[in-house]
Amino acid sequence: MLIIQSLMQQKFMAMILCLALMLPSINEAELEKAYPYHKSGIYTYQIVNEQEKQITLCNIESTESRIVIPTEVDGYQVYALGDAKEEYEGDIAGEIPNAMEGIRNTVEELVIPSSVKRVYEHAFLDCMKLQNVVLPEGIYLHSGSFVGCSNWDHIVLPANTHYEDDSLPVGDITTLEIGARIVSESLFKGVIQKIIITPNCLSNMDVASGWVFVTAKEVIAPVNLKELAFNDVYGDCRVEKVYVNGKNTKVEANRLYGGRRLGTVTFGEIYTVDKAKAISFAKKEKVTYHVKKIVAVTKVTSKKQKKNFVHKWKKAKTTVTSFQYKAKKKKWKKSTKNAPTVYEVYGKKTKKGKYQLLTTTKKTKWKTTYKYVKVKPVKTW
Repeated sequence: MLIIQSLMQQKFMAMILCLALMLPSINEAELEKAYPYHKSGIYTYQIVNEQEKQITLCNIESTESRIVIPTEVDGYQVYALGDAKEEYEGDIAGEIPNAMEGIRNTVEELVIPSSVKRVYEHAFLDCMKLQNVVLPEGIYLHSGSFVGCSNWDHIVLPANTHYEDDSLPVGDITTLEIGARIVSESLFKGVIQKIIITPNCLSNMDVASGWVFVTAKEVIAPVNLKELAFNDVYGDCRVEKVYVNGKNTKVEANRLYGGRRLGTVTFGEIYTVDKAKAISFAKKEKVTYHVKKIVAVTKVTSKKQKKNFVHKWKKAKTTVTSFQYKAKKKKWKKSTKNAPTVYEVYGKKTKKGKYQLLTTTKKTKWKTTYKYVKVKPVKTW
């Protein structure tokens, strides 16, 4: 009886396996019928929404190094990039299509217009020469959309961008510019040399969500940021230097969710300004921190010299006070040193005009055609 039962179970499993093997070919045929390829000049596309007149570009035949994606082809809006069949989970369309095969070995710069709302899976698979991508706001990047693009290491991610896991190149990044929180469980791995949070960012930023065993050498936060968080990481992550330029920027890290934590972020040093909220975080975590303090420029003297004006001002003193926690003594060691002062020079030609930035300099004298000048020492790091 047990032998018969075992044989029946094996037969049942064999039937399930056969059905599973048959399904991909059926689904592939259905998808081929639903998304046939159309050719228009150098573009191959699929219609994804006939009613809304929307297409996705599957391939571009070009040897140009700079590719600007059109907003319209044959009267259809270019809504997406990549093969529409790849949108489906489980890769039921079969093998990965030759994503942008026509430009794969030549494209170095890619400009994507605001008409494009999605980049499908594997759309730019292994575009090894790709170095620069201009993304529009609000675009949705599907998993693997830029996988293998290892030379794209200066990445600028605009606001309202959505990411699936592994949608960006895997590996080390030189510069990452972001203006909004990144929501993804697996987006960055390896070493990121510099993370720049843009001045037009959201008021609250969690820069570490999506990190998997990441080491960030520098994180630079603007003055207007209200909260800088390092949460939702996987594995042991580290930030060597954090530059918190806002006095009112609250810093947070390693928050618990449901009583658990999948990874942690440790810190090397924090650089901030006088009386900043970030100091409280540094003290709590016993992280070495540096405070920059600058005396304001009180007066600028001007002298006309032919058609120009020579503006002078007294040197503003800049000091950096460092605090390092000594675990054995359970005390903070304090040291202060002078640092070079950098000035921003603003000018206007008429009394009622508007000031505009003329230069950034370490000098205490500037020659210009602008009659009216004001000088501000740079307080940020």
